[in-house]
Amino acid sequence: MAKKKGYKEQNELLNKAIIYAVEKHAGQLRKGTQIPYIVHPMEVLALLNEMRADMTVIIAGVLHDTVEDTSATIDDIIREFGEDVAELVGNHTEDKSKTWFQRKSQGLRELAEGSFDLKCLVLADKLSNVRNMYRDYMIEGDEYWDRFNAPFEKQAWYYNSAVKAMEELKDNENTAVRYNEFKEIVEKTFGHITENIPSYSELF
Repeated sequence: MAKKKGYKEQNELLNKAIIYAVEKHAGQLRKGTQIPYIVHPMEVLALLNEMRADMTVIIAGVLHDTVEDTSATIDDIIREFGEDVAELVGNHTEDKSKTWFQRKSQGLRELAEGSFDLKCLVLADKLSNVRNMYRDYMIEGDEYWDRFNAPFEKQAWYYNSAVKAMEELKDNENTAVRYNEFKEIVEKTFGHITENIPSYSELF
């Protein structure tokens, strides 16, 4: 692990990450909307800050979709922001060559077995997503799910599984409020599913 940076260096690196993300996501929109995509990583940043996450995690939150959805590579992230940030970004980057279920199953297994920092990053990302999903679903009704490749039932399985995978966060004073918000919105959006959620050892 690299030597810990001072707060001034960390703040400079965060500013650099924000500019980098703005440039990489330029022209992208949130799915099915006219909202600039950069709004999402900025919300992830704010949520991680609320959870008192380490600056490395916050920077990874800003950059979490750059490798998956832009021309950026993990090598770029290592070079510009360091190995610790790149490791978190890489652990939260899906392999788009795999099927939806393969990607989500692998992500859930790695999340359940992953570090506290990874869980914080994923919680901030998924909470931002599900806030928007619930809001738009309340406006559009069942037609809302036409935006997605995976239907409502698969989305329900995935988000309820994510709640289960991040249970560790419910007992931490810095993450409990946002974890409970995530769980509540998932239940309001999809219902509470207790059946047909395989254990992580059964996903492969």
